[in-house]
Amino acid sequence: MTEKTTIRLPSELFRRLKDSAKRNRRSMSAQLVVLLEEALAAEIECAR
Repeated sequence: MTEKTTIRLPSELFRRLKDSAKRNRRSMSAQLVVLLEEALAAEIECAR
């Protein structure tokens, strides 16, 4: 299920996310999901 959530980001982080999404031809929301999934997967790998 998809939930709608509002998050507040520092201006610089918002700009970087927007640029990253554009480079990867994704919406900002989709890019944020990809980055979070990658970061959490890496965190799990480091914990092993």
